Amino acid sequence: MQEGLGQNVSDSKWRVIADQYHAALVADLAGALDEQMSAAVTSAVAEERRLGDERTEAARIQTREETSERTRRTVSDSLNQTLRRLRQVPSQAGAMKLLAEATAPWATSAAVLVVEEGEARLLASRNLQSENLPETISLEDAAALNAVVETTDPITALASPSEVSGPLSDAFGPESRCHLFPVSVRGVVTGIFMASGDLVTGALELLTEAAGMRLEALVPAVPPALKPLEAPGLSPTGLIQIAGAPAPKPATTDPERPATIALKWQDLSATDQKLHLNAQRVARVRVAEFRLYHSDALRQGVFAGNIYGSLREQIDGARTNFQENCMAKSANMVDYLHLEILRSLAHDDERLLGSEYPGPLA
Repeated sequence: MQEGLGQNVSDSKWRVIADQYHAALVADLAGALDEQMSAAVTSAVAEERRLGDERTEAARIQTREETSERTRRTVSDSLNQTLRRLRQVPSQAGAMKLLAEATAPWATSAAVLVVEEGEARLLASRNLQSENLPETISLEDAAALNAVVETTDPITALASPSEVSGPLSDAFGPESRCHLFPVSVRGVVTGIFMASGDLVTGALELLTEAAGMRLEALVPAVPPALKPLEAPGLSPTGLIQIAGAPAPKPATTDPERPATIALKWQDLSATDQKLHLNAQRVARVRVAEFRLYHSDALRQGVFAGNIYGSLREQIDGARTNFQENCMAKSANMVDYLHLEILRSLAHDDERLLGSEYPGPLA
């Protein structure tokens, strides 16, 4: 009987040991499963987060590209619509008033002045601080206005009484900075477009150029004098140029080349006159497009003294187009594209074009 009892005690101890060992195995297994589950969950969450970040970045890039494309289309459509309206406007005053109205997306405040006999007269305005302006303003009392008329170039000036006159200073605010753009008809400034606030200068300059072109079509042409392009000590090049435009560097210095008799506008045929005027318009539009669509590259080129290096592709394309569509159509054509690049982009400083700039078309 004692032997049976001892056997039972021995079985009980083994059962206890087995139960403890089993419990330990279960605990170890549960811990291992928990660790594996935790690692799997962490990895899955990290992967999902990574995929989510990638999807978010892709969506952000797509949205940015779509927004940029919509903006480009909106800007292009707006400019095209304004240019169409300018081409259709039937009067000079209508063209100038449309310039003030249509530039609203590109400038906070604006005024259009007509220049006549040393005076400026307000024709249209938008969003000025004061509308109490005199009938006329003497250019002698407004240095910035006078500078635009004399140089035919856009300028930027503080809207102080000495720069833009007392009335215009009050209208724009004496502490504001104004951009002044000439509206020129055949090289003569007949109007000034003033703008301040949030500006897109490239668009404003393009529209003022377009307004000037429309005025040229509306104003009867007065035959301007033409003269051969010459440089001191060099033979004439045989080209002709509208008086008032800066003379380009001659394309040749061949001393055996015959001199050219000075021509007047009336010496040209009606066909050649139209070709010259069209070539001037083409050159102005192309250079205005450089300023509008490639303003950053243009600024870098001016800063580096190498405008041609920054705009090589655009300038070469414009030169090829001008050669085929303008230079090739008239034996006495002037390289107006070169003149406009030199005047408008390099401010008549040929050094800014860079040493690789090929110069005027032959």
